[in-house]
Amino acid sequence: MNIEISDQIKEYFPSGFKTKLLMIVLFSRVLLVTAGILIYNNINLWIPNEVTYRLQLSLIASIIISIIFFLPVQEWLEVKLKKRFLSEYLFDDPLTLRLAYKRFEVEDLITNVFPDMVKFTGSSAGRLVLLSSLGNFEAFTYSKGRRRKIKNQSFHVNNRLLDYLKEHREGAAVSETFEQKEINEDFAQLKASYIIPFIFREKVFGFLTLSNIPEKAAMGTLRILASKAALAVYNHILSSQIAIHKKYKHEFEVASRIEDLIFTTKTPRFLGVKFQTYQKDPNILLEFFRNEEDDYMFVLLAIHGKNRFGSGLVSSHILGKYYSQGLIKKKHNHKSIKVFTEECLEELFWKEGYEMIVGSFRENHSRITFTQVGTNFRIIDSEVKTGNLISVGWKYTLDIKDGSLYIFYKKEKILSITKIKEEEADTQLQTFRGTILR
Repeated sequence: MNIEISDQIKEYFPSGFKTKLLMIVLFSRVLLVTAGILIYNNINLWIPNEVTYRLQLSLIASIIISIIFFLPVQEWLEVKLKKRFLSEYLFDDPLTLRLAYKRFEVEDLITNVFPDMVKFTGSSAGRLVLLSSLGNFEAFTYSKGRRRKIKNQSFHVNNRLLDYLKEHREGAAVSETFEQKEINEDFAQLKASYIIPFIFREKVFGFLTLSNIPEKAAMGTLRILASKAALAVYNHILSSQIAIHKKYKHEFEVASRIEDLIFTTKTPRFLGVKFQTYQKDPNILLEFFRNEEDDYMFVLLAIHGKNRFGSGLVSSHILGKYYSQGLIKKKHNHKSIKVFTEECLEELFWKEGYEMIVGSFRENHSRITFTQVGTNFRIIDSEVKTGNLISVGWKYTLDIKDGSLYIFYKKEKILSITKIKEEEADTQLQTFRGTILR
């Protein structure tokens, strides 16, 4: 009886996470106001009574001192208290949002981030399901402040649920599955009111189930953490593959597994223009960036190196770096992508060199602007028999007409860019307008 009464009382109060957050914010703000009042009184006593507008001068001086000196201290103290008493991985206010989304590994995800995500949403229980390096799923539960691993060595997840989560990468509530009996049964089996998937490059690396449907204010934080969780699992699988095979020197086998896991010939869909890749090579990677609603950039990067295993790992590292730029929605131009790539290679002490093509375009436009690093990339127009259309050191704007642009690296065809006809573009506009570039 007492337990039922306490549960009913808790429903009318914020969750423990939000209560602590409110107390920390109030404490830091009260401290700032108190410091401002003390400064005001001291300045007021220091200024002679004969001075005209003494009170006004004291007020202005105390405000200036508080803004310059005490406000940064108050913000610093607030961040420290939140990291100490809440979490170093998530907060829900703009002040500490930039500092909260720090990188974490799989162990941190299981031990710290997972319980924090459950508590943050006000859920009484949650389940974390992660893809392992062996290809099966492992599950962990968190309930009433306790975390445990489900004893089954292989946690079974239906493929239909994984396909459903790919279609609902922003998260799905059980109320949306009432018309799909099998998916609703999967939700019931997981005891989930809400599931948010961990997706990286169109692959589900795990998901989080919650007993409560999160509030809208918490959705943004959960989605960013879900993206970073997918990247953490991906890095863990990649590292596991390397560690397992290191002593056997089966470099080709390892490179092939990494290649199948990471590199793909699939490209995003855009209105008015179609990209198609022809190679799945760990030394060559393709990544897209979104700057504005219809403004995109892409980079085609070729890593030099005789060791396919080593250059493939470098490509994997840079691919993760490029993906992180999309998460923080950083805007790029031709020069900034080149500088960012060089910084990534310097971090790895990679001296073998690289070549790249950077392109910028807008949806429903036929013009694409290119810049080039290195001499082995060539762009050929299928309708114009004039050879290579670009050269190093210059920026070229090419118009896709009725044919296609083909990008070659050395003698291999890597990528084609084709203008979609107006009839197809209208159909695509109706079908894929809601599609979001990852």
